[in-house]
Amino acid sequence: CKGSIATKDDYVMFDIPPAQAEVAIRGFMVQFEGSEHPVQNIQVYLEKTGVTGSKVSFKGTLAIKDNTGTYDDTYGGWVDVLFIANLE
Repeated sequence: CKGSIATKDDYVMFDIPPAQAEVAIRGFMVQFEGSEHPVQNIQVYLEKTGVTGSKVSFKGTLAIKDNTGTYDDTYGGWVDVLFIANLE
């Protein structure tokens, strides 16, 4: 990513509709590409956006910023999502 905060909408399908479901961050990695930078801010955010039948939707956000004040450097990374569901 370069020049912005990375977001992704995604979903998981369960075999049966969950009575309740939540998402949590299990782990993440984010780093600048090319060279080292002093880190000012790292954003890692995850939210459940809906449950429809067997489908649990979520949105993830990932970003890293150096001390220049803007998201202008190329970076990469990932967020590992943990799903917690009551499948009565």
